[in-house]
Amino acid sequence: GGKDIKFDSVSKNEIYPKFLEEGKIKDYYYTLPFMRSSEALYINKDYVEALGYQIPDVVTWDWMWEICEASLERKGDGTLPFQKTSDVLYPMIYKSTDNMYITMCKQLGIPISNENAEVFLFSDETKELLMDLGSKGRYSITNTATNETKYESLFTTFTKVSYPGNFFNRWECIMAIDSTAGATWLGCGATSQDNASGIDKTKPLFETVVRTVPQADVNNPQMISQGPSICLFNKENSQEVIASWIFAQFLLTNEVQLEYAKTEGYLPVTTRATESTAFESYLNSTTEYSVKLDATKLVLDNVNNTFISPVFNGSSDVRDCGSYLIEACCGNNTRYKTSEDIDSLYQKCIEKYGLQEILNNTGQKRTISPVAITLLASIGVIWIIMGAYVLYEYKKEKKIKINK
Repeated sequence: GGKDIKFDSVSKNEIYPKFLEEGKIKDYYYTLPFMRSSEALYINKDYVEALGYQIPDVVTWDWMWEICEASLERKGDGTLPFQKTSDVLYPMIYKSTDNMYITMCKQLGIPISNENAEVFLFSDETKELLMDLGSKGRYSITNTATNETKYESLFTTFTKVSYPGNFFNRWECIMAIDSTAGATWLGCGATSQDNASGIDKTKPLFETVVRTVPQADVNNPQMISQGPSICLFNKENSQEVIASWIFAQFLLTNEVQLEYAKTEGYLPVTTRATESTAFESYLNSTTEYSVKLDATKLVLDNVNNTFISPVFNGSSDVRDCGSYLIEACCGNNTRYKTSEDIDSLYQKCIEKYGLQEILNNTGQKRTISPVAITLLASIGVIWIIMGAYVLYEYKKEKKIKINK
C-alpha cells in the first residue's frame, strides 16, 4: 500500500485476515499468503441418484459411508448401475491421507499436536477412530446369488491406487476428495486430463457435484486450508530484500491474483480481488469449467471455516505419521480393527518416524510392543547374571586372600 510503489499495491486490511494469520507465529509474520485452496468432495450425482439417494447441501461422514456401503452391496449382487465395461469400483478415493487424518481429528475435537510441539497422536480417541476406519477398510459383502462372502474397502487412497480423477472420470469411483485447486482434473468435462483418465465413451456423461469434505457436525463445518505462501529472507544486500518485498506485493495485485486463480481453481487471498467486478464475472462465466468455478466458490463461502495444523520442528513427521495410520487401516487386507491391532500399529509408527523423543517431551503414555518388552527383560536378566558372576568372583578372590 506504499505511495511510492509503481503499481496498485494492496494494503494489509485488504488481505483476508484468516489467511494472513496463518503465517503468524507468536508475534511475527513469517509468510504472506499468495493463493488459497481447500479440499472438496467431488460426487458423481448420476451414480448416487441411481443408488436411490439425494445429495445433501452439507455431506456428513455417515451419509458418505452409507453411499459407499450401498454401492458395494449392489456390486456384490451384480446389479450396479452404469457398470458395463469394467468391474473396477472404488466407492471413495481420498487424495491426501494426512489431510484425512488431520481433518477427521479436528472435526471430532481430537487433539493430535499443538504449537508447543506436544504430540497426542496415540490416544484412546484416535484409537477409536482408527478402529472404525479399519472396519470400513475391510467391509464384508455377501453375494445373494452364491451366498459367497468377500471383503472390499469402502475407501482407498492415492497411494494405493492412483490419482482419483483417473477413476472418477471413468465411472469407476463414485466420490473423490481432492484439492479445490485440482478441480480441472475431475469430472466428464475435466480440462486437465492425463492419458490415464480418459472418459469412458460407452457410458453417458455425468453431472459432478462439489461439496465440502464430509463433516462430523454440519453446524460447525471444518475444512483444511492449503495453498502457496511467500516467504522472504534477510540478505546482506538490503536492496535484494527491498526488491523481494516489492515483488511479493506485486504478486498480491489483482492483475496476478485474478489470472492465477483462473488456472486451476485457487482462491485469491485479497478482498480487493474477490470483490472485484472481474472476479464476479469470472465466477458467473458460462465458458469456464463449471466444476472449477464451484470449487472456487466453495472455498470463498467457507473462508472462516478453514483451519491449519500447528507448525513446529517435527510437525511434518506428525503429518506423515497420520498418513501412515490411515493407509494401514485402508484396503480389504487390513487387519487393524481391534484395540490390540492399533497398539501394534502405534508402535510401528513411533519407530518408523522416530517419535520417541518428541513423545517423551510430551509426556504421553506410549505403547511398547511385546517384542520390545521381551528384549528389555532379556537385557535385564543378562545384567543380573553378569552382576551375580562379578560378585561371586569378587567374594571368591577375597576368600582366597583371607585363607592365605
